[in-house]
This record gives sequence, structure tokens and C-alpha cells, in this order.
Amino acid sequence: MVLPSMDWRRYRSLPPAKRRLLKEALIHLFMARATLACVPFRRMAAWMGVMGAESKTEIPEGQAQVVQDISWAVQAMASRVPWDSRCLAQAIAGYRMLLKRGIPSTVYFGVKKDPRAAFSAHAWLRCGASIATGEAGHADYRVLCQFSRDTP
Repeated sequence: MVLPSMDWRRYRSLPPAKRRLLKEALIHLFMARATLACVPFRRMAAWMGVMGAESKTEIPEGQAQVVQDISWAVQAMASRVPWDSRCLAQAIAGYRMLLKRGIPSTVYFGVKKDPRAAFSAHAWLRCGASIATGEAGHADYRVLCQFSRDTP
């Protein structure tokens, strides 16, 4: 991956913890994309948790900054990778990063009627009361299902 020179300078100016988070987001976005390309949804859904389950809408104050940082890293890297990393890949990557830290979250799948097509689909990740990925327009979608699980 080749970043534009301005991005490279900005990256180098970040604190080491933020750079590590960006690298982790890059790895999880790649793994999410590979999973989406190679694994049937029913198998992928099994490791995402219980269908219909939701995480709590409140998280401890100390975790709020971690969630915000992960959200930032996933969205920043998704716009810079050479592969498709739209909503579902971002939701999966963020979900895995939060799960690794023991922070519960919920992945939502929704649809809406689109005037130009039969339907439009979207995925987003909620952690606590905030939307970590896929926030833009998520309220326009009707939730079909969601997945969550207790953290390890």
C-alpha cells in the first residue's frame, strides 16, 4: 500500500499507539475482506455471536475513548486501502478489534427500498450508545438482523 506523501507525513507525526492502531485496523480490514470473499455467510455468522442478541447501550467511561480510537482507525484505513472496505468490512474489523479488548458491540444488517434498485443494504457497528462504523445513513435502514456475543 502506497500512501500519498501528505498521508505519510501525517502518519509519521502520530503517536506510536495511534500508528499501532492503524496497523491493526489494516490487518483486520484485510482479514474481513478475505473472509467476505471466501467464507459463506452462515459460517461467518457463527463466529459473530448470537443472532438477535444486542450488547448493552452503556459502556464504562474508560472504554469510550478506546471505542472512539478504534472507530477512527478503521474508518481512516478503510478509505486508504486498495480493496473494497465498505460498511460490512468496517463493521467486522471494528467488531473483532473491540472483541479482542473485551468490549461488547453489536453488528447490524439493514435494508431499505432504493428508488434506483430493488433494495439497498448496509451494515453498521454499535458499541454502547454510539455507532462506531457505518453511521452515515444507518437510521434510514430497517434492521434485518443483528449479532452480538459476550466478550471472552
